[in-house]
Amino acid sequence: MGVTHKLLDGIKPRVQSMGAPELLDSLKVLPPGAFYAKLPGVVYYVWRDGNEMIMEELKRRSKDELEALRSHTNDLRTVFTDDSREYLTVGDVVHRTLGDKQW
Repeated sequence: MGVTHKLLDGIKPRVQSMGAPELLDSLKVLPPGAFYAKLPGVVYYVWRDGNEMIMEELKRRSKDELEALRSHTNDLRTVFTDDSREYLTVGDVVHRTLGDKQW
């Protein structure tokens, strides 16, 4: 996983400078209802850990900036995560990031 961390450390400054909509668009997603495919080792970890980094970065954004994401609350694309973790859609990420009461 050393390669994964080097790659992600290299893009972290860019991720930190992105706006909320750009961050959301950068998530690695699968079509609604798609199943996880076996990805080559490094790709799997870069996608998984990269998505986690993006979701953490979204939490650091102001409420006003995050409001631009509200139109994605019904987005059913699957966010790529560790296959043993909770199933998340883009809409779920938006609801949680916005702090919607239902979550």
